[in-house]
Amino acid sequence: MNKKEFMKKNLVLKNIPPREYENPFIVALCGYSGSGKSHIARTLSKELELYIVGGDTVRQQIYQDSELKNLPLDEIQDLTNEISNQKIKKILNQKMSVVIDRSVSALKYFNQLKEYQVPVYLIHLISDHEQNIERVINRYQEPQKDLDGYGDIDSKSGVHTREMYEEIKERKVYDIPEELFDYQIDARKPLEEVMIQTKEIASNIASKYTTKTKKI
Repeated sequence: MNKKEFMKKNLVLKNIPPREYENPFIVALCGYSGSGKSHIARTLSKELELYIVGGDTVRQQIYQDSELKNLPLDEIQDLTNEISNQKIKKILNQKMSVVIDRSVSALKYFNQLKEYQVPVYLIHLISDHEQNIERVINRYQEPQKDLDGYGDIDSKSGVHTREMYEEIKERKVYDIPEELFDYQIDARKPLEEVMIQTKEIASNIASKYTTKTKKI
């Protein structure tokens, strides 16, 4: 499949949330692999009826394509970013709000999100590297659980070894100043406590949006 056909296929919206927002917004997560981004994204999606845009979903489709899977890594990343950006624009234009299931850790990308001219809520996931590595190894060996939320709920990271974790940790840019984070979640805590923190954030964001309508 060529790039044009691939983009068209992956820009089709699926599992659309029933909620419209008069003033749409974006929720972005900043955290390392294994810090719980996907679980938190799905929880926020369910609580606030947000469309999940997952970068890993696009990458999985690329690696399953006989033509595109042989592209250089930087071209794969560029294609993933282009599709994600176009999808976000499409979702916002349809009066839906977005949660991004990928690490928004680079100031450059965070500033690009602000170009959509909607509020961007940035959540910092505080985590421990050894705990993250244990999680990425364990989750790869465990069966996929029932998934909640809307949009790309099936996004699954391909990181499943210590070596892959360390490589990505060194390669990714983490240069967002602390003062730009709107919220933080201590992902080192047990899952039950992480979910409490996540739902408190969802409640706080919801309090800013009193006018909501159901999609027809």
